[in-house]
Amino acid sequence: MKFLHIIYALIVPIAWGINVVAMKVSVTEFPALFSNLIRFGLAAIILIPFLKKITFNKYLFYTVFYYSTGISLATLSVRGDASAALTILLFQLNVPITALLSSLIFKDKLDARKLLGIFISFVGIGVIFFKPHMKYDYESIFLVLLSACFWAMFNINLKQINDPNKMSLLGWVLLISVPYLFVTCIYFDHFDYDIAIHASLFAWGGIILSAIFSTIVGFGLWSYLVQRYPLSIIAPFNLLAPISGALFSFVVFGEKLNFAFAVGTIITLIGVITVVIGRKKSGSKTATK
Repeated sequence: MKFLHIIYALIVPIAWGINVVAMKVSVTEFPALFSNLIRFGLAAIILIPFLKKITFNKYLFYTVFYYSTGISLATLSVRGDASAALTILLFQLNVPITALLSSLIFKDKLDARKLLGIFISFVGIGVIFFKPHMKYDYESIFLVLLSACFWAMFNINLKQINDPNKMSLLGWVLLISVPYLFVTCIYFDHFDYDIAIHASLFAWGGIILSAIFSTIVGFGLWSYLVQRYPLSIIAPFNLLAPISGALFSFVVFGEKLNFAFAVGTIITLIGVITVVIGRKKSGSKTATK
């Protein structure tokens, strides 16, 4: 890889690590789904100049559904006392889940190495919960695991959209997502205009950081790299996201990471790396956040 591209690959997990912390900041004042609606709306407005002609097919609309729902579930998961570091760690399970779905939908062969990686990933999660010393919100854990499943389905559908202009594609996905998110906000009573007016700069900053760093910078640079390198080369960089997320969580929220969490994190990341490296070098491009 070129040195500049290595820098890009390092920026991506930093952007996604910032994102989880930014989401947690925004939901301190905004209803979760409302903060997501504003985030998508801001990012869509920024990307309007990049919009190109696109083919509207079922895979595009499936992608919109899985992307917006997956992100919404992740946003809901970081409410209250949920650990931002744990959230971003558990979200990495979308990689082995994607591998399992790929084997079922695309008949991709799950070799022994991939199966071993999936097993190791879940062992790592087991280690984290074996002797928990932190306060865990099990509802939030369920939501982030469900989010990882939706993100895996997003990856599967994104593979079936033939559009080389990823920034344009992202713009359309965000633009189409806005009405869907608006309806969900109204349905779950998360739309609150007064909060948007009176929210602090701290909460607004979380939404703006999330829109820029995760939605535009993270996805944009990731798509750029996916088009130029095999996934087996660049995917391991993304596994730095839990580390950056934990560091930002420590700085912003003072979250403490115990020994079991550290060991479980290492084991889980080893499992995910094993799944990624186990893919064929000519394998398909699987997009992530």
